[in-house]
Amino acid sequence: MSQLNLWSLENTAISLLQHPSRVVAALLTLFILRRAIIRFFFPAPFTVAARIPTYLPFGIDFIAWSIYHNATSQDIILWNKIFWRYGRGSLPYTVEAVLGPDHVIFTADHENIKSILALQFSDYGKGAKFHRDWKEFLGDSTFATDGRQWQDARHMIRPLFLRERIEGLSVFEKHTRKLLRLFNGPNGQRNNIDVVNPFFRFTLDVATDFLLGVGVNSLDNPKEKFAVAFAEVQKMQRLIQVSGPLQPLVSKVSYRASIKIVNSFVEQFINRTLSLPISELENLAKNDKDYTFLSALALHTRDPAIIRDQLVAVLLAGRDTTAGTLSWAIYELSARPDVVKKLRAEIFSKLKPGDTPNFADLKSMKYLQAILSETLRLYPIISFNMRIALKDTTLPHGGDKDGFQPISVKKTP
Repeated sequence: MSQLNLWSLENTAISLLQHPSRVVAALLTLFILRRAIIRFFFPAPFTVAARIPTYLPFGIDFIAWSIYHNATSQDIILWNKIFWRYGRGSLPYTVEAVLGPDHVIFTADHENIKSILALQFSDYGKGAKFHRDWKEFLGDSTFATDGRQWQDARHMIRPLFLRERIEGLSVFEKHTRKLLRLFNGPNGQRNNIDVVNPFFRFTLDVATDFLLGVGVNSLDNPKEKFAVAFAEVQKMQRLIQVSGPLQPLVSKVSYRASIKIVNSFVEQFINRTLSLPISELENLAKNDKDYTFLSALALHTRDPAIIRDQLVAVLLAGRDTTAGTLSWAIYELSARPDVVKKLRAEIFSKLKPGDTPNFADLKSMKYLQAILSETLRLYPIISFNMRIALKDTTLPHGGDKDGFQPISVKKTP
């Protein structure tokens, strides 16, 4: 009997080796069955977040789902699906997925977000993996570092945004006039236009003008080399971030070619500024007309790599946040002529037609301030963010049947 069993096993092994596709199919079937059994008979305990089921190794099915929604600008649809389908009770905004070796928690709960960004700030950080993923683009800037490195970078750039430095609106005015001409037809008539792309070009022109002293003029030339490269880097960076364990399969050819263009553009201004003597940089810092973020930064450090990282980070922050807020504000105002009428009345009560507003004028427009605040409330400028647990810790919501109890969060290895 034992000889027959051995012969049978040997034949089965030979048959499987001759048909490797059967091996893969069998293993995949066993994996899916195991996941289904765990989901239905061994659900996650209430002390951790509700689990998003995945049926392929390393959570590849969920990763593919995420990549598709990100590539088609449907991230919000994905998040709504996973919260409402898999979240708990009347507070379903915290769920967890196992992607490769990582346990990834997704949360839109305001108490959890407040804890991560404020109340338990020291428990969470960006981590080594985030720094590696963003190193080529953001280097060692404030947006890619933790701890002392983050504090040093923040300490360096914070004084450069003094109120008196941002009160001068001339850099905004010239680009705003150009933007308004673009919105009008060739003979000044009203035009139907998608405002998103022009706003992104406008904010890029303003940001480069403020930071470097020279705008890239992408409003005049939508195909401007630096503008196209910067957009490509951002697109690829998002893809890299959502790919999880599949990152090694993402081609970085266009990403690195675009990084090279961005670096080449920025470095020419850095080298020119660093060639100036300290005395001349100090004079520039005292002169509002010739002041630039770059010249002020060069007074704090002579390291071109540090200057490059901070410039690119501030450029990224200044461009996307402003363009997004402007786009959503116009979107909402286009459906509310009553609000537009009230806003125009406030503007004309402060300024005459043709007047250029100053910082004090804008601050005095309370209704305008309220519109911008409501836009930011409805459409936060940072739609999603990422952190890792620097130690074993907790989040206040996501546990128990109703989702109102705390959950445990393990330190990220």
